[in-house]
Amino acid sequence: MKDRTIVEQVANDVTAQAHRLSGEDWTPRALLKKGADAQIGKGAVL
Repeated sequence: MKDRTIVEQVANDVTAQAHRLSGEDWTPRALLKKGADAQIGKGAVL
């Protein structure tokens, strides 16, 4: 359970930072999808 708590804290920190920078509400899933879309746009292989 300790690892899950750490992951949840990191996810919360990242979503809070994304909200601060963009002014939009984000979920961890939406941020992951946004990141994957950006990589696909650059021609990266997933």
